[in-house]
Amino acid sequence: MTSTSFFIIKAISFIVFVYNLASSDWSNLSRVLLFIISFFVFLLVTNVYQRKVKIVTLGYLVYFFLAFLAQNVGPYAIIYNSHIQNLIQRFPNICVPNDHYTLYFLIFIFVSTVIYIYLLCIDKISIEQKVWVYMPTRQEARKIMMAFFIILLPIWILGNRSYATILVPFTSYFIISIWKYPFTRKIVVFIIGFIASVLILISQLFSRFIFVQYVFPFILIWFLNNGLLFSRKEKISYKVIGFFLLFCSLAILYGIISEMMKLNANFDGNYTFNDMFEVLSEPQLLQNWLSRQTYRIFDIWSHLGGNIIDYIDQKGYLWGITYVKSFAPILGFDYVSLPLISANMIGADYAQPGLVAEGYANWGIYGAIINMIFVFFVAELLFDYFLRKQSTLNLLLYIGTFSQVLLDGGTINSIIFMSIFCFLTCLFNAKIKF
Repeated sequence: MTSTSFFIIKAISFIVFVYNLASSDWSNLSRVLLFIISFFVFLLVTNVYQRKVKIVTLGYLVYFFLAFLAQNVGPYAIIYNSHIQNLIQRFPNICVPNDHYTLYFLIFIFVSTVIYIYLLCIDKISIEQKVWVYMPTRQEARKIMMAFFIILLPIWILGNRSYATILVPFTSYFIISIWKYPFTRKIVVFIIGFIASVLILISQLFSRFIFVQYVFPFILIWFLNNGLLFSRKEKISYKVIGFFLLFCSLAILYGIISEMMKLNANFDGNYTFNDMFEVLSEPQLLQNWLSRQTYRIFDIWSHLGGNIIDYIDQKGYLWGITYVKSFAPILGFDYVSLPLISANMIGADYAQPGLVAEGYANWGIYGAIINMIFVFFVAELLFDYFLRKQSTLNLLLYIGTFSQVLLDGGTINSIIFMSIFCFLTCLFNAKIKF
């Protein structure tokens, strides 16, 4: 019986597939056929994943969001993207990539094949397996609070935006503890941690991308615990559905308000709440806004990544130096930052080009395939490890690390840094289970 979460994902993928197929230029029949093949390959892998794993893990979300939507559908639809055409009209000097869909298609097929073979080799996961058995403790909270004052907070303050997300594991732990476990609401250390977490979130409220990185992990943990990401025999309650709809509504509202504030602060805009209500009440304006958000979440990786692919095709491969760029002065090679190169092409300050472009820039198509597969398998291994040894560190490593990967198009560096942040958060916890 198809679980709710897999059904929703299949429905979304089908709608996206039909919409893009209807927008296609059928004179380029070979390109359309490749897209159709990719969709059925995605469904094949999804069905096998559902049968063998039975639950939507973050590893699967890496495959769905990054491999399929961002790095397959996005590159296919980029030549039909009206938002990019508007950007070209507004900023004539902005770089627009060549059509690389054939390359992206091959990468997607190779990645899907590896995942398919992996699924055939693993045993089925028991649906009755307990997913959430650990409980937060007073001693654990005290040691995380100690790490906050001694290590995390000083780095957060002194590092400024360079370490803006170092407190993500801390806020995730205390917000979920207070939210999900009523007994923690009577314990002082949990109350202090929760208040500190809320203040941290408020401090990042006007920096939308950073704020979302703080909110996304504990939302994923909440979904994990309530069964939205996990297939269960019982039906999802109306309370959970209501929360999900409320969250979507608040996300849209926050997105509109934060965008208006950004335009007012950085581009001398003069937008007010009346403009917000106008966007919400006018279907065409709301559709245009949603189109821009879709571009920023998914399509932008085709734009930025395509620019990097064009750049590398002209300049040559970087042979791994972007992975160790922080050691450039020590090792004696030039400092090369793909986000800075990518940003320069579109007139921005910082623009992460995504997993495929990062891998391609260093090792060509082989690097792109390995990059995507590596992130998927690390997510799967951490999920398996969390199931076997459920602890705070393992939970934060699993959720916190990959929420950032899903949000920023995926980079190996984001996995490394967030893993370090998780270890620092649990550094004084003597009961970490390894």
